[in-house]
Amino acid sequence: MIRWAGKQEGLNYSYWKRMWELVYPWLIYEGVMILVSFVFGLFLMVFRPGLFADAEGVYKTSVILNQQMTSHYALLALIICLLTIPLLLFFWKRDRKTEVQESFQMEEWQKTGALSFLLCFCLGVSACIILNHVLIYSGLYELLSRGFEETAQTLYQGKLLPELLSIGILTPMVEELIFRGLVYRRIRWYLNAVPAMVFSALLFAVFHGNLLQGIYAFALGLLLAFVYERTHSVLAPVCIHVGANLISVLMTDIPSFGRIYEAKNEGAFLLFTAVMMLVFTAAFYFFYTRVQPARLDREV
Repeated sequence: MIRWAGKQEGLNYSYWKRMWELVYPWLIYEGVMILVSFVFGLFLMVFRPGLFADAEGVYKTSVILNQQMTSHYALLALIICLLTIPLLLFFWKRDRKTEVQESFQMEEWQKTGALSFLLCFCLGVSACIILNHVLIYSGLYELLSRGFEETAQTLYQGKLLPELLSIGILTPMVEELIFRGLVYRRIRWYLNAVPAMVFSALLFAVFHGNLLQGIYAFALGLLLAFVYERTHSVLAPVCIHVGANLISVLMTDIPSFGRIYEAKNEGAFLLFTAVMMLVFTAAFYFFYTRVQPARLDREV
């Protein structure tokens, strides 16, 4: 059984309290990131002073530190996620206690089975490929990729295994705890499902920091919020997000995947896109028709 708190009539939290509830989960993540980066920089200065032997002044030292952080991004992201997840889970559990203590109107829903999470993973893999291919084929990728290219170079330059663990698995868990487990569920206290989905997707897009990723994140954010609303389990959007990030890492780091984007292979590109559209359509159809958790407390 899953207890779900939808829109609460007469909830009298102040405007600033509501805004703070949406902002501070992200600030926790950013704070841990800053702390880990500071400790890493301090470690380099103490134990690897030779890196800074030729540095003259604060600016050149900061450039060297930034280069080191970029080259160790996957490892640092792994540490950041491992430190952040327990903090987010603490606030996630505190929200559940708040809902009980303040007598929120609650609904009881049947848990979804393993099939729903498998379908969500397939949705994530296919959605990632389709969205990226649409951005590429529409010309938006070439038009808007300047800000994204620096991000991509940072994300996908390490070893495959650390990238799979940090970018592919743990980062999606952190982002889903923030944007669906905390932010979306809090938005639902005040709004109905559809406006809450759109608003949370906009916040998710802004979080990614550039227009190209923002377009991708907004579309994916709508899907993530939809499956969370339907299953009432944060594990469902986690499976989608993990599927999307894992395939992104694999397609970026495995050279054979890159050949499909060469100009001479446009036919293969279009065929691959069509296959992924069929996979997405089939996965979404089965999810929509087969994953229908029953509400157990109709009298509420």
